Amino acid sequence: MRVAMRKTGVMMTKRLQSQLEAGKMPPVSALRLTPEQADGLLPLLTDILDKTGRGVFPLPREEHLLFHGLHVLAAARCQGLFRPLLTWLRSPFADIDSTLGFGYADEILPGILLSVFDGDAVPLIEAIEDRRVDGCVRWSLFDVLARLVFDGAVGRDVALSLIDRFDRDRLAEDGDEAWEGWQDIIQLLGLEERLDRVRASWRDGRNPQRENDQDDWLDELRRSLAEPSNPSRFEEQRLVPLDDAVEALRAVYDRIDDDVPSSPTCVPDKRLPKDPAAKTVLTDKERAWLDGFLCSVQAPDMAMDLEEADGFFTALIVGPELVMPSVYLPVLWGGEGEGPDYDSLEQAEYVTTLLMRHWNTITCRLDQSYPCLPLLAAEEFWPVGRRWSIGFSRGIDLCFIAWAHLIEDETDGRMLVPIFALKEALPDGSEPFSEEERVKLLSAVPMLLRNLHVYWRRHGDAGVAAVRKVGRNEPCPCGSGKKYKRCCAAVSATATLH
Repeated sequence: MRVAMRKTGVMMTKRLQSQLEAGKMPPVSALRLTPEQADGLLPLLTDILDKTGRGVFPLPREEHLLFHGLHVLAAARCQGLFRPLLTWLRSPFADIDSTLGFGYADEILPGILLSVFDGDAVPLIEAIEDRRVDGCVRWSLFDVLARLVFDGAVGRDVALSLIDRFDRDRLAEDGDEAWEGWQDIIQLLGLEERLDRVRASWRDGRNPQRENDQDDWLDELRRSLAEPSNPSRFEEQRLVPLDDAVEALRAVYDRIDDDVPSSPTCVPDKRLPKDPAAKTVLTDKERAWLDGFLCSVQAPDMAMDLEEADGFFTALIVGPELVMPSVYLPVLWGGEGEGPDYDSLEQAEYVTTLLMRHWNTITCRLDQSYPCLPLLAAEEFWPVGRRWSIGFSRGIDLCFIAWAHLIEDETDGRMLVPIFALKEALPDGSEPFSEEERVKLLSAVPMLLRNLHVYWRRHGDAGVAAVRKVGRNEPCPCGSGKKYKRCCAAVSATATLH
């Protein structure tokens, strides 16, 4: 009988796991757990929390299981989750935020922690005092502690001791978001006797606040003093336990876009036919995941990011020679003979599948003369398109002898000018192009890739004959409808001037 019951429990856990691993809203039956189901799910979540806390980049199914599982275990009041969750919160904030919904971590996290609090405030206080924990997370933890004190689950003297120690020992850098949490708990608990300390933090730069923000904080403090037993101030800040996973997840799904946007600069013409690579092209979520893995601690330090890899792949595919994966993949991973530190065979297969699908997408589009747009990252640290151009150049370097025929040709070599120009910087490191000029250079790339593809398919690695020259007054082959001299020819000229 016991064996049969154990087998039934295992089957129920596997079915529940499968439902929570899906990248969509799970059925209601999977979101309202019995105590037995919660007990079966807890080890799965603690294992993922432990792995991701050690820097392992979770597979999409693991991300979904963790996101949905945190909500359902919180609603089930699973106290065994409290300590593993606090340990996981020492992860980089970007990882925490992506798991909890891209921008909603500060709203979701407190309710989960309040629901699974196990009665021991020591690990919570240790996390608040830990400088390794991100300031935004420490802010939320201060708010959680405030609510626990208000509810009588933690002694007021424990909070006062932490507040004084945090202030005296300056347990956060000046301007860190953790100071916002420190002043929050003083306001929420109506600790008027700590008002002078808060004002001192405003003056000395630890906790800089604009004058109107100071006034708002003082108004909220007066409200707490006037209504010390009124929980509304906590409810307004979502500092309440998570009681219903269905309701909580529906609210999140209503606010979060289904995909993470990729922000390409080159937008295809809406008049274009259907993408011939529609069956292999990566979704926005898959691109975001692959870029995240390429930039994770599991990948070598010198590995390319997705934008650079896209340029690298494009140069290899459009170029004169067939390059085998055994040759180009080591370059993608940094060229030091070191590959990723995969967590499992499943993760290795998933990364390889995404890379090969992206390779096949570029190949299919070029073979079908469909515009092949650079895949550009949405980041502020690099001028748009520079990483892509660097990757393209590394692809050329891998087959430089074959490419040299074209590069050295004064006429046909101009096809490469806009691409090379995108990676250039002035001697002092400053940007040589305006944003408008960079966009113009990027807009020419699809046509130039198409011409390069035709060039090498016609002439192979001989590279001595040229593709058909486009007359300056002919329609530009990029499809803009403008004359060539007013479109892509002008782009090449602009790049040359710089």
